[in-house]
Amino acid sequence: MQATAPQLHDVPTAAGRRWTWLFVVALLIATATRLQGLSWEALSGDEMATLNSALEPTLAQAAWAHASNPPLYQMALHLWSQAVGSSDGVARLLSAIFGILCVPVAFVFGRMLCGPAAGSLWALLIAAKPRPVWYARHTHSGRRTGPLECLISRDRLVPS
Repeated sequence: MQATAPQLHDVPTAAGRRWTWLFVVALLIATATRLQGLSWEALSGDEMATLNSALEPTLAQAAWAHASNPPLYQMALHLWSQAVGSSDGVARLLSAIFGILCVPVAFVFGRMLCGPAAGSLWALLIAAKPRPVWYARHTHSGRRTGPLECLISRDRLVPS
C-alpha cells in the first residue's frame, strides 16, 4: 500500500480549527504590531536615502541608484511610491506589508514540513518577535526583505 502525502484539507477538524485560530491570532498580532504608528516618527537617514533612490525618474535608475543595495526592493518601492505616494508612513507601509506576509508564509511552510501545530507556532513566532517587527516598520533596502527571506534568515528565527 502506497502512502499519500497529507493535504491541507486533511487536518482533523478539532485540532485543525485550534491551530487555524492560533494562525489567525498570529496574523492579527503581526498586522497590529507592524502597522501601528508607521508615520509617528520621521524617516531616519538610511530610510530617507532609500526613499530618495526609489524616487529616481525611471525604474532602472531607481534599481541601480545604490550599487551596494539589492535592486528588487528599490524597484518595488519605486513602483509603490508612484502608485500610492511617498510620505513617511506610506513609504514604510510597503515594508509592513512584506512583514505581514511573512506570517502566512511561515504558517504554510511550517505546516508542510512539520504539521499544523508547527505552522501555527512558527507563524506566531514570526508575528511576535521584536526583530522582524522592527524590520517591517522601517524602509531599508540594504537588508533582507520579503516573506521567503524572513523564513530562511537565521537571525529572525533565533529568539531575540
